[in-house]
Amino acid sequence: MLKSILRRFPVKLVVILVLFFTSSCLSLKTIPTSNIAELQRGRKYLKIHSEDSLWLIDQYKVRDNILSGRIIRNTQPIPVLRKADVYIPSSQYVKISDGILSIPLENIGKVDYKFVDAFMAISFISLTLFVLIFIPLMFP
Repeated sequence: MLKSILRRFPVKLVVILVLFFTSSCLSLKTIPTSNIAELQRGRKYLKIHSEDSLWLIDQYKVRDNILSGRIIRNTQPIPVLRKADVYIPSSQYVKISDGILSIPLENIGKVDYKFVDAFMAISFISLTLFVLIFIPLMFP
């Protein structure tokens, strides 16, 4: 009996660890480029990705179909829920002058950001409670 319990222990442990590490409360949402101005309410920073280059801007605005913002050099991590990612196919569309980055909206490929998904949060909490309640039964 002890041998069968010891054989099942690693399998159960792996299943529990897989469930914990594959669950997340954040989801990714992609928005049209015309809605970038609406991001300012919840997203203070934009992370601009272009080929091998990466810029971080704040105080951004959209005027005359051009996205512009002040480039910042940040040494501290920015919370995921305070930034959005903007992807540009080529860095030739990016103009930088006096610390201000400008990009025409038609050259932006994709804009996405992460948000807290209530369904995922509820399922993660439920899964955690399930494991905590039934763990004594799984490992006698």
